[in-house]
Amino acid sequence: MSTIKVLIPQFLSHLIEQKQELQVEAGSMNELKTFFQQSYTEFSERIWTDQGEAKRSVLFVLNDELLQTANSENTEFASGDELGIILQFAGG
Repeated sequence: MSTIKVLIPQFLSHLIEQKQELQVEAGSMNELKTFFQQSYTEFSERIWTDQGEAKRSVLFVLNDELLQTANSENTEFASGDELGIILQFAGG
């Protein structure tokens, strides 16, 4: 299993004990999703649908490279990877 750094959006940090980053043991996006579902349910509900897909407003950035959301489920991690979770907002 790999240890990765997950960057949490600041306005959702209250759902994760005010943390803006976590070290997580996860070798894949599915393992990461399971971690959040078990450890931080409310945060997980903001990121993934009930079907386990990333919500339309969520982007993942792995080591400064944007992941295609449709294919993010197949993403595997290596130790030391950094995954940013970004929520898109419309407005003006």
